[in-house]
Amino acid sequence: MPRPKSFDVDEVLDRAVDRFWVNGYAATSMEDLVTHLGINRGSLYSTFGSKHELYERALERYLSSGQDRFAKMVTDSAIPLREAINGLLHSSAERTDHRGCLLVNTTMERNATDERCLDLTSKGFDELRAILIAAFESRRNELADGLTPDRAADLLLVATQGLRVVGATESKIRADSTIQTVLDTLTPKPPVRR
Repeated sequence: MPRPKSFDVDEVLDRAVDRFWVNGYAATSMEDLVTHLGINRGSLYSTFGSKHELYERALERYLSSGQDRFAKMVTDSAIPLREAINGLLHSSAERTDHRGCLLVNTTMERNATDERCLDLTSKGFDELRAILIAAFESRRNELADGLTPDRAADLLLVATQGLRVVGATESKIRADSTIQTVLDTLTPKPPVRR
């Protein structure tokens, strides 16, 4: 009978997400993981298998938590859609840790050589898109005239990911003007108050 774990698997996965997000897959060694995760090498291997299997589990955890946050921001009908989109775009642009998006980072680092990561990232983007389409379907009356939920979802997904990529740099690209353009494309402009 296996011994019960002396650590919380979800907490360890959260720390693994952080480590891979900071360093990427290739630059994260097993020794680095053992140190950062706070578990011994034997526990790491017996619980997660290989470094690659841990990476896959960490990426799945990141996707799950990100999708939950994404959904909460755009599905709350108590918040006007324009305001919700504005918040989502600003949260994408205002990251101060310069890590970008783990999903995008994985796409750039692993997808050319790692079929499983390609599957996970493709699935992740597809699920985010589906969340947005469903939200926009239920809030169609708040979208700009003539804009379909699927086109709105595509634009918002690309904009949030682009803002996260630019936010990972020291670029002087003006996020505010980009956000305003996306908002004006997705939702009707608010009436001018006089």
